Amino acid sequence: MVKVDPRIAELGMSASNADPSSLPLTQAERQKIVDNALGILRVENLSPSESLQAGLEAYVNGQKTTIDLLSDIKSRYVTPQRN
Repeated sequence: MVKVDPRIAELGMSASNADPSSLPLTQAERQKIVDNALGILRVENLSPSESLQAGLEAYVNGQKTTIDLLSDIKSRYVTPQRN
């Protein structure tokens, strides 16, 4: 028997048309992702900036998405090109 993620029913989806990658992540899942990313930085002898740490905390708490984090980083470090 296949175990169906309970979040599928919450979203009004059936198991046959649900894409697991499109389901919202739990706080524990987001924390694991952040822990892995921070671990990679430590292995590379790097550390996140204070603003990134704050953004990651907001992501774990569900206040920001990865799209929000990427936009924040781009606005801080990418210079717009002008023609």
